[in-house]
Amino acid sequence: MYKFNETEMFYDVADGLGIVINYSTGIYYSLNSAGTAVFDQLKAGADPKALAEKLSKISGCPKDIADILDKFAKSLVEKGVLLCDDAPYAAAVDFNADAFKDGFEPVADEFHDVQDLILADPIHDVDPNFGWSDSPETK
Repeated sequence: MYKFNETEMFYDVADGLGIVINYSTGIYYSLNSAGTAVFDQLKAGADPKALAEKLSKISGCPKDIADILDKFAKSLVEKGVLLCDDAPYAAAVDFNADAFKDGFEPVADEFHDVQDLILADPIHDVDPNFGWSDSPETK
């Protein structure tokens, strides 16, 4: 089963498009509508094979959708966004077919343009028990 790497990542959706921010590297990923729909299913614990089977029933779905989903999931694992474990798939597949009206290719574009800003965020230097750190950058 796939799980979202919530210890290093932040995820949010706006207007049907997902964004994942890696707190450790400052890299962020922009998901297209298909990528957001697939990612939501994977992080919820849905079986990729069941997802591919359900998608294959939508008109225009490519015959190799299972391979496309597998490639997408593996790329998210390589980026550290998703983690794999041996737990059984836990969620039923449930998505809005409108997410695939612009195509079935899930995409997670990678961006480095604001890495410095994300990594320089002083909020990450706050200790909940003691407050701001004593590092010179926060004084």
